[in-house]
Amino acid sequence: MFFISPNYLSTIFNEKNGMSLKDYINKLRIEKAKVYLEETDMKISDISKKIGYSQLSYFGSIFKKMENCTPNGYRAKFKREQ
Repeated sequence: MFFISPNYLSTIFNEKNGMSLKDYINKLRIEKAKVYLEETDMKISDISKKIGYSQLSYFGSIFKKMENCTPNGYRAKFKREQ
C-alpha cells in the first residue's frame, strides 16, 4: 500500500523509537496481558490467545523475559499487594 518493504519499515521504526517493531508489539501485548491478569480471572491460556499469542509457552517466555516472573506469579503478586 505504501510501497515500503518490511525490512525498511522495521529499520525506520527502530531508528525513531529505539526498539524493534517486534519488541514494541510484544511490549504492547504484555501490557494488555497485565491488565487482564489484574482485572479478570481469565485463564492464562485465554489471555495468551486474546492478546495474539497462539502458543502459551511462547507467551510465558516473553512475559517472563519482560516482567521477570511468570503470568501466574504476576497475578499472585498483584493479588497479595491488594
